Amino acid sequence: MAAEKDPLDFLETKDLLRFFRRNKNEMSCMEKPQIFLRQLRDHDLISEDRYKTVTRLKRKDQIKDAIYDIFDQIGREKSDCILDFWRCIFRESIKKLYPTLQELYNNLLKELVQRVEKEDTVKKNMEKRRRTVSIDDEEQPGPSSQTPVHQKKSRKTTFSSSSKKGERAGVRPNTSEFEEPVTCGELTGKLNKDKLTKGKSCILFHKRWFTPSEFELCAGRGSSKNWKLSIRCNGKTLKECMKKWKINPPAFRGGAKKNTRRKKPLAKKPQRQNTKHKAIKVAIPVKI
Repeated sequence: MAAEKDPLDFLETKDLLRFFRRNKNEMSCMEKPQIFLRQLRDHDLISEDRYKTVTRLKRKDQIKDAIYDIFDQIGREKSDCILDFWRCIFRESIKKLYPTLQELYNNLLKELVQRVEKEDTVKKNMEKRRRTVSIDDEEQPGPSSQTPVHQKKSRKTTFSSSSKKGERAGVRPNTSEFEEPVTCGELTGKLNKDKLTKGKSCILFHKRWFTPSEFELCAGRGSSKNWKLSIRCNGKTLKECMKKWKINPPAFRGGAKKNTRRKKPLAKKPQRQNTKHKAIKVAIPVKI
């Protein structure tokens, strides 16, 4: 089964480092940091000697300064391990103990969403510019066109002859009837029921397709590992909606999907009726 994508994988190392530098002072002020430091030690982000030195300190101001120095060292010497740093402290068990880390995780997800929105806006602007340039090129006359009558090129719309069965040529199929609005946490997307039935990435979120488990993970609900209950559609859980729609999707796996179409039953040949009456033999039990 394909591994679920971590929202941190969508961010580059420079983005994670910038977020780290902006929030290391806030992390150094967390109360009772022993378990937090133990997590860093267990993931080889600080040495055993450094861990023991900090945990022996008694004064709060000394502990905060020592933890801030640890973050400075990680930023200088282990910047290539910044993804491992965020992964180890964003474990569900650690976030439950430290509300500061939970808040930082939510802020990081918001930055991810803003980045996706920004990329989509840039792509839309580029497409508009390309269309404008192509239209201008078509309207400009060539060097050989010196006739007094201004003639514009007629733009003919051609349609492909290989249209799907049941659709008119050149008419775009209406997919809105297969889409439903879905929410998970603070995220909102569109669910394509046809893709869901086939076990494909079926939730459209900021112009990208996600599987239900990936959408659940991006919303910060990955710990539940039950997207049928985490994702809601029109006020109901997705599990209830799929039961109403009579949809039972296959397991969401990576790579090519197997053909799950049922084979049509072969038509049975009509049996010839024998007009002659056959003798029916009846076994009569004999009492002894």
